[in-house]
Order: sequence, then structure tokens, then C-alpha cells
Amino acid sequence: MIKKFILSSGEKLIDILAILSLIVVILAGLGVGFQEGFFAFLIFEIVGLAYIVIMFFFIYLLLDIRDLLRKIEENTKGGV
Repeated sequence: MIKKFILSSGEKLIDILAILSLIVVILAGLGVGFQEGFFAFLIFEIVGLAYIVIMFFFIYLLLDIRDLLRKIEENTKGGV
């Protein structure tokens, strides 16, 4: 019961962190844009957003692998 609560709250925390990270990158890009110019803003946004998307893609990929392994384990308990 506690394990399920921790895992589900951890997934929600990852969702919140993903959204907050995207907002921080956008706001930081605006700051860079005002100081350095449009092209610095554009490069910062492209690189920052790509980094955040790839980083959370791998985190969600690990979570999906964990879920699939759990399903495989449940399906093979009766057969073995």
C-alpha cells in the first residue's frame, strides 16, 4: 500500500517537475534574449527545450519499462 502511494506520487512529482522545467527554460531564454539578442534567445530555447524533452523522455521510458516488467511478472506467476 505504501509502495503504491510512493510510486504514484513519484510519477506525479516527475510530471510536475517536467512542466516546471519547461517553464524555467522558457523564462531563462527570455532573460538571455533581452541581454544577448534574438539569436541567443533562439539557440538557448532550442537547446534547452530539446534537453528537457530528451531527459524526461528517458525518465518516462524507464517508468514504462518498470510497468511492463511488472505486467510480465504478473502474467508469468501462474504459468511457471
